[in-house]
Amino acid sequence: MQFRRILLTCALVGGGLAGSVTGAWSQPAGASTPARRPAESAGQWQRVTLSGAQGQHLRQLYAAYRHLPGLDIGQVRPGSVQAARQAASGKEWAIISFLPATQAPQKVTWEFQDGASAGIYTRTQGQGWKLAGLAGEPAGCGLPIPSSVRRLWRLGSCKAGSSPTPRGAGPTPAEDTQQLANIAEDQVGIGDTPASTTFDPDCNPYTTLVGVGASSTDCGEDPHFHVLNENEEWCADTAKYVWEQAGLTSDLGTLDPGANSFTAWGYEHGESVPLDANDPAVGDAIVFYPAGVTQSEIDTSDPADQPSADHVGIVAAINPNGTPVLVNGDFAGATNITVQYNDTSPSLSSWAADVWGSDEEWVYVSPQLSTQDRVPAAAVDQSGNRYVFWQNTGGGLEEAFNTASTGKWTGPNPISGMGQLGSEPTVAVGPQTSGGYHYQYVFWKGTGPGNSLYEAYWNGKWNGPVNLGDGPLGSQPTAGIDSSGNIYVFWENTGNGLEETYYNGSSWDPPNEIKVDGNAMGPLGSAPTVAVAPDGDQYVFWESTGAEPELWEAYWNGSWNGPVNRRDASLGGPPSAGADSSGNVYVFWESPGSQLYEVYYNGSSWDTPNEIEVGGNGMGPLGSAPTVGVNAKNGDQYVYWMGPGADHGLYEAYHDGSWHGVDSLGDGPLVS
Repeated sequence: MQFRRILLTCALVGGGLAGSVTGAWSQPAGASTPARRPAESAGQWQRVTLSGAQGQHLRQLYAAYRHLPGLDIGQVRPGSVQAARQAASGKEWAIISFLPATQAPQKVTWEFQDGASAGIYTRTQGQGWKLAGLAGEPAGCGLPIPSSVRRLWRLGSCKAGSSPTPRGAGPTPAEDTQQLANIAEDQVGIGDTPASTTFDPDCNPYTTLVGVGASSTDCGEDPHFHVLNENEEWCADTAKYVWEQAGLTSDLGTLDPGANSFTAWGYEHGESVPLDANDPAVGDAIVFYPAGVTQSEIDTSDPADQPSADHVGIVAAINPNGTPVLVNGDFAGATNITVQYNDTSPSLSSWAADVWGSDEEWVYVSPQLSTQDRVPAAAVDQSGNRYVFWQNTGGGLEEAFNTASTGKWTGPNPISGMGQLGSEPTVAVGPQTSGGYHYQYVFWKGTGPGNSLYEAYWNGKWNGPVNLGDGPLGSQPTAGIDSSGNIYVFWENTGNGLEETYYNGSSWDPPNEIKVDGNAMGPLGSAPTVAVAPDGDQYVFWESTGAEPELWEAYWNGSWNGPVNRRDASLGGPPSAGADSSGNVYVFWESPGSQLYEVYYNGSSWDTPNEIEVGGNGMGPLGSAPTVGVNAKNGDQYVYWMGPGADHGLYEAYHDGSWHGVDSLGDGPLVS
């Protein structure tokens, strides 16, 4: 909404409006006086002034409508008061935006975001003022304000946001957070139930999904997520949900229903968060603040000390001119309040002015998602065929495979119909069937509510996706298979412990947390990796927490044992493991120096860690953590990773008695 400084001077005395409402319409510096429209000259709609008593009355109406104590309502937002009268009928419209009082409780300040800080009023000649509804964002788009009044007040357009650009076309996002952008775009169109354009109530599913626990009075069941909606301004709840689904786990308790909590989160994680920055990155949260907020005011990691913010959205793409394309929750549409996809071209400042008012400010907050966990998944069957899967730039499942008999690679090929992956995939390859092929079982974390376990499998053709219903998963899964066809899937649960489910050849067992003598395996510092021996023994590894992560293990040989600290050299990312039929276990990781390291178990003892080199040259720098596929029959090891820097192709090194590599296979880009 584009507010103008008009008509009045409002002073707050004792929390109320006092003094006369005076002054003239003013324009931005350098603006010329527009010619009067004929309708204005004829007196159809004219700007009018409000008295101090009228302003006080409108404030009281706002407080009663919001069920807020008057002392929790602070200053009138500068330049936000506008009024108009139709000369012929005497009908009037007015709009005023309020800021929360500095002493207002934090929960109250949440209720001033997403356009809920402004009331829109109307009255007919001879009647009293009535609050028609909250302004929302863009202002008044759900209310029957005459279009000529909107033009007179120079409010922004009520045009709804567009649909996301088809992936692979249009604006090019920053690749390392494309998964987060994909998840954000998948929310576009989800909105209030029951449908509303008045922001009262504002019944959305995201407040339920992030577990805030607001009131569900007058709310219905969301048809997309099948959860009971709750009534709350919900831009921050949407943004938090997107970050959670993209794999963010760090200090989520800092993110509350206030948009300003994202700024606090950034400071908590050591970010520089300058006002009005012009360097957006895909995946960033963009937090909007009212005009006049200063850098010193926002420089705090405590949400309770942060000034009230207007809104938070997610940067889904970057235009060639550097302006962000945003996914915004709690935006008004023609028939409902929804998640919208908004292009801010030609400038972010003009777009923000159309929505909230002139001189709106903003900050960008990075989710700091690591690219180390964005790795391919690999498996080798006993015929020596190699299979590599990854999440492609569209968020779907991609595969390339090498046929041992020819030595040639096929692909990469997208596996159609799998939908959006919520994590990197994992793969387990079974024994050869009578048809001459090997079953392939691919698992990932879903993007929907519950973060459940999903599967696709190959039995001569691709099947799936299948929601196995297990979860919620706190990390990407890892999978292995034994010679009898039993499948074992592990993941980090939301309590940072180790969870497992397995398939016994006919049905899936319920998931259970792995414990020894009642003690959990966690806290895990990374997603786990499993090596399954042909006899069904399972070896699970993970990166420990702390400044210098080490390799930890739990293992099953008839019963669970661990956790065991292998006390190997510091890991620079999550490990990857595989096993052969002789009982050898191989574990690989990226070192803090981005080189490839290995340690292995020879059936009776562990070797010391060593860097993988060919001709005295290391394999690095790696662009991601590695993944390994081991041929159970002969112990050959094939290690894959994402290329470094701007090169996001598929890289390989392999051991068939000696090490070979590095080989760039040219597939990709392996960016999720």
